[in-house]
Amino acid sequence: MKYFAFFYPTKNVGGAQLLFARLAVELISVGKKVVIVDYKNGFISNYVSQRSNDYISYQYQDGNICKIQQEVCLIQHLSSFPTLRGKIEITEKSTLLFWSIHPFNIFAFYRLTPIYTRVSYKLTNLITKWIEPFRRKSVMRWIDKAQAANGLYFMDGANWDTINTMFHNPLQPKFLPIPIENKFARKEKSKFDTINIAWIGRVSDAKIHPFENIVRGLDNSEWNGKIIFHVIGFGNTECINTVKNIEVVDHGIVQGDELDKLLLEEVDAVIAMGTAIMEAAALGIPSVLTDVGKSKFPSSYKFKWLFESKIYDLGTTVSRANGNLTMLDILITLNTQSTYDDVGRKCLDYVQENHNIETVVQKVITAVDSSTLEMKDL
Repeated sequence: MKYFAFFYPTKNVGGAQLLFARLAVELISVGKKVVIVDYKNGFISNYVSQRSNDYISYQYQDGNICKIQQEVCLIQHLSSFPTLRGKIEITEKSTLLFWSIHPFNIFAFYRLTPIYTRVSYKLTNLITKWIEPFRRKSVMRWIDKAQAANGLYFMDGANWDTINTMFHNPLQPKFLPIPIENKFARKEKSKFDTINIAWIGRVSDAKIHPFENIVRGLDNSEWNGKIIFHVIGFGNTECINTVKNIEVVDHGIVQGDELDKLLLEEVDAVIAMGTAIMEAAALGIPSVLTDVGKSKFPSSYKFKWLFESKIYDLGTTVSRANGNLTMLDILITLNTQSTYDDVGRKCLDYVQENHNIETVVQKVITAVDSSTLEMKDL
C-alpha cells in the first residue's frame, strides 16, 4: 500500500497549506499512511503534529534534495512541476498526483510567468505561440501524458478553463474539489441595525483588485445603515485608509477555532474566494463569491452567492464572471431575517454536498490508486 505524501515546505498559512494539512489529518483518521515533507516548524507539519503523531516526517532544507524511502504517491499542486525534480526524490514504484488549485498554476511552466499572470488568457495564448513555442508544445504534451496517466486533477471548472482555453485540450478533465472540515456551530443573526461583512485571506497578486473592488462597493453602496468591514488576513490593504462611509476593523491573521469564533460572534457575511469562502459557508454564514483579477474591476462587475457556483468554482477570472448581485442587492438580502437565513442555509448545504472533507478524501484515495504518473514522466 502506498503512502500519501505531501511536499509543501512553508511557514506561511494559506489555502494550499490548509488543503494539504487537512487532507493529511483526514487520511490518517481513516487509517491511511502519510508522509509529510516540510521545514522544521513548518505550517503543515505543525498542523498535523498537533492532531496526530501517526505519520512519517521528513525535514526539508533549501538547496538539498529530500529522498523519500517509502513507496508513495506524492500529491502536489500543479505549479510545483517545473522545480520538483531538483528538490525531492521518490522510489521507482512511487507515483505522482498533480492538483491544479489556482487558475494561474499553469503559468509556472513558462519563463515569462510575470507577464502571463497580468494579461488575458487569449493574449497569453498568442504570446506563448510566438515567444515560447517549443516550451508550449512541451507543456501540451506533458498535460496530455499526465491526464492519460490519471495524474492530473483540477479543483474546479475555472482551473480547467485556463488550460482548455490555452491549449484546447480534448481530454475530459478530472475534478477533485477543495475540502472543508465539518463544523458544528451555526450562525444566527438577530440584530439588523448594523451589517458586518468580512474579507478572509491574503491581499496580494490577483487578490488585490477584488479586495479593492469590495471596499469600493461597500463605501459607495448608498446603504442607509451602518456597515462594518472586517479584514481578516494580511497584505496590500492600503485602500481601507481612504474609506468615508464605512467602519473598518483590521483583525490581521486569524486561524482555526479563533477564526470560527470571530465569524460567529462578529460577522454577518463574508465576501471572499477559495478556501476562505468555505470557512464561512461551513458555519452557515451567507457567503458571497468574488473572482480574481489582474486589473481594476469594471463598475459593471457583479457577485454571486457561493451556492450559485458551478463545477466546484471558488472564484474565476473577471472575464469569466457570471454573477448577478450588486453590492446593494447583497446588503438588502442580509438585512431581512428570512432572506438572511435562507442564503446562509443554502451556502451551508452547498459546501456539505460538494466539499465535505469525508467525501473528498475518498475521491483522493481513488485518484491516488488510479495514478500511474511517475517522476520519469516529468
